[in-house]
Amino acid sequence: MEPAQPPLKTSAGLSEKIPKIFLGVAGRIGIPAIADFSSIETKPPHNMKTPSFICSHLATALVVLVSGPFGTQVLADQNWDGDNSLGNFTYVSNWYGDSVGGLGGFGFANGNLHFSYRNSAAQTTLYYDFVGWADTNDIFWDTTFDASLQWDGNGQGLNFNQRLENQSAFTQTVGVTMNLSGAKNGAAQIELNPVNGNLVLNGAIFNDHSVPYYAWGDNGKTLTLNTTLGVGGTPSSVSFNIAQNSAVVVTASQTFAGNTVISAGSLSTTGTGTLGGGSYAGAITNNGTLTIGTSANQLLSGNIGGSGPLIKDGAGTLTLSGANTSDSVEYTLPTGEGTIFVHLSVTPN
Repeated sequence: MEPAQPPLKTSAGLSEKIPKIFLGVAGRIGIPAIADFSSIETKPPHNMKTPSFICSHLATALVVLVSGPFGTQVLADQNWDGDNSLGNFTYVSNWYGDSVGGLGGFGFANGNLHFSYRNSAAQTTLYYDFVGWADTNDIFWDTTFDASLQWDGNGQGLNFNQRLENQSAFTQTVGVTMNLSGAKNGAAQIELNPVNGNLVLNGAIFNDHSVPYYAWGDNGKTLTLNTTLGVGGTPSSVSFNIAQNSAVVVTASQTFAGNTVISAGSLSTTGTGTLGGGSYAGAITNNGTLTIGTSANQLLSGNIGGSGPLIKDGAGTLTLSGANTSDSVEYTLPTGEGTIFVHLSVTPN
């Protein structure tokens, strides 16, 4: 079926696009959609955005907007405006400037991928239909993206560098047919960030370079892992870190075997989700909340430390056979919630 193409943009229509493009630029350099400099978020390991840096980049953006042709992509980012009723990547009307629509518009040198707008309310899914894999740097759902959509694919996929980040207030879902592969342009970590809205991952998140995973987002939003992390890498080298107040829910068997750090927020297993395929030997530092709620059996044989509680909340058996180097970890077994075997060598700090 031929896509419904939008009418030719008049000069007035183009002028309406300029603020939207500017918002895409603001999102790329870490400025909220409404540029309130007092609320700029900075967090490690990202570089601090100083006022001079921001002002210089805003000036550059304005020069591009004023002097460049209207069809030019600002700062080379790939910006989705969703004009078409169908969310196909190959439909040029879904992109600012109506000029992407193919693999040639992507590349690590061509900036980030921003899902900025869904201008057609009839657009209910995103669909990656390029023939082959494409490259981009970071992937964002911007604060201006005003719907919860599932991102499906044709079995191919998208290489990205560091961040897969939901800045919108709506739940965003990566479908089981959409493949992603992180740390493909030199990043030292892969970030799966539910910043302002929930993020649900059903498709593969390959990790060929065995870098650690991080979850950033300080608003209590949820990252749901319905997929196995670390595929393509060396399991023992892959760690998982919750850096801020996010809730990470594991429903699939995980094979990463590096350490787990819960600096804030929570990590919980549910359904048949497990750590280490059910036998996890990595050290766990829990300064948030760790809940083992899986119906499968779970062995934790590594050191358990930190100040947060460990809660057993599922039908399966939880066996703790490692050392506990914390003097404040609490172990809780709600009534009727499976079995917990504790074989700990307790060494208080």
